[in-house]
Amino acid sequence: MRRYILALGAIVVIASTSHAVTLRDRMHGTISKGNHHYEEGEHQQALDRYLAAERLDSLHSVPHFNAGDALYRLGKFPEGAREFLNSSASPADSIAAMSYYNLGNSMFKSGDLKGAAEAYKRSLLIDPDDEDAKYNLEYAIKMIEEQEQESEQQEDKKEQPEDKQDDELAKEKEQQDQGEDEEDKDQSQQGEDEQDQDSEQQRESQPQPEPGEISPEDLERILAAIEASDKDTQEEMLKKAAKRKRITGKDW
Repeated sequence: MRRYILALGAIVVIASTSHAVTLRDRMHGTISKGNHHYEEGEHQQALDRYLAAERLDSLHSVPHFNAGDALYRLGKFPEGAREFLNSSASPADSIAAMSYYNLGNSMFKSGDLKGAAEAYKRSLLIDPDDEDAKYNLEYAIKMIEEQEQESEQQEDKKEQPEDKQDDELAKEKEQQDQGEDEEDKDQSQQGEDEQDQDSEQQRESQPQPEPGEISPEDLERILAAIEASDKDTQEEMLKKAAKRKRITGKDW
């Protein structure tokens, strides 16, 4: 059954006189107290003890390794990564390999997938049989590939010509405006048709003079002109009025 990524988490190194890594008695006591707090789930108290051990010997890898693990448990992954990087310089291959493995876990948790993959590779260079490091490396590489694919897709969307989008919006606006213009035109034409129809109905409702007769409107205009002109002009206007009416009344 495959192990879930970061399944092992960080590994606490217990310093003792029987371990390949030997420490002074005082450092040993300080780390032991830190380990006790760690086992009780008191990770902040454990961290305090490990940092105290670092002050006793800042070059020793064990206090850095255990401090890194306590920081990891506290969710302080970047700080933990720095401690694991310090402990990776250990001359002991077992501590160096575990340091790189935990460094990979911390970087993965921090979102640095490429850094995590590189750390797993370094762990495998020291311990090629570490199945957890192999699995975590494969998982990190897969995540990197997925992120790169998503990034490429987002870039493709960004690179779409803005002019094309503007053209589509302009085309849609033009179609909308055309629809409104057609509607206005139809309404205007309908209004004109209704006015023409009303005028025609009014003309039809009025009594139409027989051919050769003068309409009441023309007669009124003529009479008005007669009152303002002399007799000769009056006769001439009457002739023109009668003639005009006969022409307009002819059936074309």
